[in-house]
Amino acid sequence: MTNRLLGVATNVLEWTGFFLQWTVSKLKYTVLKISVISGILVFLLWLSIFVYASFYYIYMPHASHVNEAYFEFDVCENGVGMCSFPTANVTFGKYGREEILRAGQTYRILVDLELPESPINQEIGMFMVKVQMYDRTGKLTARSSRSAVLHYQSFLLKIIKTLAFAPAFIAGLSEEKQTLQVEIFSAYVDDLNYPSVGTLIEIQNKKIQIYSAKLNIFAYFTGLRYYLFYWPASSGAVGIACNFVFFCVIAALSWYKYFCEEEEEIADPILFNRRYSLFDRRARIQAQLDREKDAAEETDESSNRDINEDLSEADRINIQPETVGILVNDNSHDIQDESIGVLSPEGEETVLKSGDVTLLTATTSALRQRRPSQQLVHFDLPN
Repeated sequence: MTNRLLGVATNVLEWTGFFLQWTVSKLKYTVLKISVISGILVFLLWLSIFVYASFYYIYMPHASHVNEAYFEFDVCENGVGMCSFPTANVTFGKYGREEILRAGQTYRILVDLELPESPINQEIGMFMVKVQMYDRTGKLTARSSRSAVLHYQSFLLKIIKTLAFAPAFIAGLSEEKQTLQVEIFSAYVDDLNYPSVGTLIEIQNKKIQIYSAKLNIFAYFTGLRYYLFYWPASSGAVGIACNFVFFCVIAALSWYKYFCEEEEEIADPILFNRRYSLFDRRARIQAQLDREKDAAEETDESSNRDINEDLSEADRINIQPETVGILVNDNSHDIQDESIGVLSPEGEETVLKSGDVTLLTATTSALRQRRPSQQLVHFDLPN
């Protein structure tokens, strides 16, 4: 009865120890797994942001390009007035002659003219604005001309406007001028083979007075670029979320491939072994060792029996030890009558060319077989 109670107490203590050990191990493993998963998720989030930002930078062209236009003209011989049309050469990019226009993208090209409301400009009436696009070699890639005119204001309207804005005019906060926005190209698409790097702007009037001018290039977005430009926050959230989900799926599949399958292979034997007490597991291990030992003995007996049978067969056909050697096959170690040799003089030991058999002198009547483990096993030859 005491031994039984002692065995029960031992089993309870063992199970308690196993449970505590399993709990601590499981807790450590859970904390480690949560840390690793959190780190992976943070990394995947930043990777998703980086991928979306890279895609946006590569896919989206610049929305607008604004360049100042500075006009040049020939002065008349008397030194007064213009004797040629004012012309401005505008190169694209920060350093000039850069290919800033994306091939296949539609652009709106406009020229902003800031003109004073002078009597000369009002008397000019309509005038032409000519724009020519050129590539790196100077070849013209596109041209367009548009007409423009100052907005009409009646004499009464001018008096009312002058009286209303007189303080601003006197303080220099406002000027009597108009800004004309002339649309040169409504849907310009740059040529892939001959990309434009600059433009020539020509005002076809020799009397016009100009304060300043600008060349404005605006990208006209459609499709996916429209949503990426006009809805940047929503598009960014959707794009980053899609990238994050995609990377999470790949990470989950990789995790399952390299970790979960190994856990499934080793989890069942561990849990199975923990169901038994220490004594039961010792008995099972001892039984396994006994079975392996019996199997090894049966293998040795079978090998010895095969060798004895081969020796009996050799004795039956009257093999003379002075003239016949024995060659053993390297694969099966079965003795076969395949090689003929001559023994050395009596008292010496001769080893045949076979790597597995040593035939001693005839007086000893013994045979040694070399096994793959390089050990020599002696067998007595039948008399």
